[in-house]
Amino acid sequence: MVIENAHHINGGLVIYEIFDSESLSQIQTLGNSSTSSFKVFENDGKVQMLVGNYYEPGRIAPPDVSSKLYTWNENTSRFYMTGEVNVYGVRDVDHIKLANNDSFLALSVHDDTRTYDLPTFIYRYMSSEGRFYCYRQLRTTAARRVNFFTFNSTLYLFVAERVNTDNSHNTNSSVYRWNSTDFMLLQEIETIGAFDLLPFSIGDCFFVVAVNNRHNHSYNVQSKVYLMIDGVFKFFASLDTRGATKTDFFRIGLESFLVFSNSHDDGSVITNSVVYRFEGGTFVIHQEILTQNAMYVHFFTLENGSPALAFANKAGKPALYKWKSLSYICPEGNCQ
Repeated sequence: MVIENAHHINGGLVIYEIFDSESLSQIQTLGNSSTSSFKVFENDGKVQMLVGNYYEPGRIAPPDVSSKLYTWNENTSRFYMTGEVNVYGVRDVDHIKLANNDSFLALSVHDDTRTYDLPTFIYRYMSSEGRFYCYRQLRTTAARRVNFFTFNSTLYLFVAERVNTDNSHNTNSSVYRWNSTDFMLLQEIETIGAFDLLPFSIGDCFFVVAVNNRHNHSYNVQSKVYLMIDGVFKFFASLDTRGATKTDFFRIGLESFLVFSNSHDDGSVITNSVVYRFEGGTFVIHQEILTQNAMYVHFFTLENGSPALAFANKAGKPALYKWKSLSYICPEGNCQ
């Protein structure tokens, strides 16, 4: 059972399991209004999932649908709603549990149909009461994605911000650092319609990649990789992407990879998503995969140990790719 193989669609969240390591089998649909994101995590010995909801379809007024907390039931192999987080207009959620058992949730708020100038919310777990409470609000604008990451025992929070208050795609995304009592702004990074700001490490090197989606009406914009030098992130490399919506970092053996889901090649939603390999101190194209308006990509390992990629195609069905002979292939019947 691979719980993470869920993808969000307008009108709910669809959860799949891998069937015979070849295809996706739908097992549950959760009836949330325009689910935008989810995060599966363990807390107090339970598998839980926070589901972020962006807006209620058909409504013009500001969103009034809260985010939901679900708990996994082993006996029925289903998620059941066990709580709510009263944050509205959520685009993304993330969770982290520290070595001292401190547990945090981050929820990015993109807009409320009237303004982009809205905070990113931090929730902290109160074990004595068995619940999360609102701990901090960070000032952000059109926050699209949030990512926690620890490097050298220091906790960071990365917030991808899509546009500024003037609706310009040329804006800054934010990096925060936890100082044991609060999240403090460390740095702003120039981004262009950013959909993601993903941190990762290779050896002793600490990177972050800005997934740039579009500039005005053009989707052919490069994504940027930054390397931490002397405590701040500095430009490292530009990577060709086309309307990039999501990235994932993964390792296979001793090699490191970045995969991007691409949504648009100016004029068409049928375009190649791309896998980059870290080689010789830089990133080189390893493989291109045909996708249909891909909105999400996720790397995971099948029960048989085989690496796999799952793409959520907005203009097609979800696709599962398995690693074979140094590249990814799509099992028959599971492609576009």
